[in-house]
Amino acid sequence: MTRFRLLLVLSCLAVVGGVLADPAAANDRITAQGVAMSPSANCTYGDIQVTYDASDVARQAVTFTSEDGTTLDSFETNAYQQTYSGLEYILSETATPAAAGTRLGVHVVIGTTPPQAATSAEFFVLYRCDGMANEYGGANEQLYTCYGDYGSCPATAVEAIAMM
Repeated sequence: MTRFRLLLVLSCLAVVGGVLADPAAANDRITAQGVAMSPSANCTYGDIQVTYDASDVARQAVTFTSEDGTTLDSFETNAYQQTYSGLEYILSETATPAAAGTRLGVHVVIGTTPPQAATSAEFFVLYRCDGMANEYGGANEQLYTCYGDYGSCPATAVEAIAMM
């Protein structure tokens, strides 16, 4: 009888453990490690550098916005690689450059569709733009950065400015 009870308890634990440890919830994961404005960023190019460690990620979404709420560029694409650890350059471009001195924001989400805190990370950079990239003598100024699990950073320049 004791063996039967032990077997019953172990069977129940295995069933509950299988339900609680949902393998689908652990498939997609990413850890954001850093973000910075790229030397190539200016009033036309919202280029940033993101550092992360990921496995089983599928998507990358980028939104480039200005301080007046205008979306300058927005796209979603496949992740650079499903499994990746290191630095990635995120490149975005607008057909209508902002005026020099405008504050611009670049928001990047890498992970799953739809994004969730448990399966996606986000990165954000707010900077004051110059017509020329810093790598060519420009004076673009990084004002604010944020990275972490999805939902922890502003998504637009307007949101970031309101936080400052």
